[in-house]
Amino acid sequence: MGKIMRRTLLCLLALTMVIGLTAFGDCRPAQAAKKIVIGVAFDFLQVERRVISRNNMFIYAEAEGWEIDFQDAKGDERLQMQQVENLITKGVDALVVLAQNAEAATGMVAQAKEAGIPFICIDRMIDADIDYFIGMDNDVIGDMMAEYVFDLMPKGNYALICGAATDPNVRIYKDGWMRIIQAAVDAGDIKIVGDAYCENWDPNNALRHMENFLTMNDDNIDVVLAMNDGTAGGSIQALRARDLNGKVLVTGQDGELAACQRIVQGDQTMTVWKPDNILAEQTIILIKEILEGKTPTTNAVLKNSVKDVPSFLVEPIKVDKDNMDSTIIAAGYYPREEVYR
Repeated sequence: MGKIMRRTLLCLLALTMVIGLTAFGDCRPAQAAKKIVIGVAFDFLQVERRVISRNNMFIYAEAEGWEIDFQDAKGDERLQMQQVENLITKGVDALVVLAQNAEAATGMVAQAKEAGIPFICIDRMIDADIDYFIGMDNDVIGDMMAEYVFDLMPKGNYALICGAATDPNVRIYKDGWMRIIQAAVDAGDIKIVGDAYCENWDPNNALRHMENFLTMNDDNIDVVLAMNDGTAGGSIQALRARDLNGKVLVTGQDGELAACQRIVQGDQTMTVWKPDNILAEQTIILIKEILEGKTPTTNAVLKNSVKDVPSFLVEPIKVDKDNMDSTIIAAGYYPREEVYR
């Protein structure tokens, strides 16, 4: 083959390659779209409903193809601040915060605002310029607890076992209690023989307070207004040690499995169930609407000292041994065999 022919063939081959690249483009895979990451910071996971809420949030986020960067502050407000700062630095697409200390959490809200990250406060209101709040209708929860036991015991000695003093919800719940029983207290029909707060909602603190109240009152206590199922459990432990379990009315809230078991056994009188699976689902729905540029679905407005906060409130449900099957069990929250084991 002559030199001219070889050169011609080489030119044709080169031209073919150029045409092929032009027609089909670069064969390297296109860069994947950035995955949406939601930063979620909880105060702690020692309470069962926190775990339920977290697990469901992962389920609903995964269904959207999202990733959750979850942080547990383990009851440490300084650690939570560091965790939220790290999430903001990472550039998460939205922040969901259940504050350890609502008063100390205002700084993280300001940082998120500066970074342009939507800030969703759940379960515990932060007194700052938050974008949205999702939680339970807390205004009715204290009333529901007090109404239940007041109907059964309108006179007698009441002990008040409250949650953490740093939780603004505690004041709301206690206000609800007093709305129901204050007139009877003023009339002398109800005597408050103990009133204490439990740091971090710790059942061990409730146990200690209840032991003290029983000692101070020679075991003469008729009703324990315990503010959640954990503090109810601690209180019942103290009552059980004196063979008073099932003889004293004890309230609670959250609808924890252990509380449901105590209710059907007769040791705890009632609980206010807070469906955290619904709370988690609504959180993801709201974030999706934000990221799609829509006006998020809300059903209430809650006012803090800074603004009227668009909110989505989930209705709590009063549960006792009579409606356990038709509420918590019927909803598939816990298997019946677990509750009645």
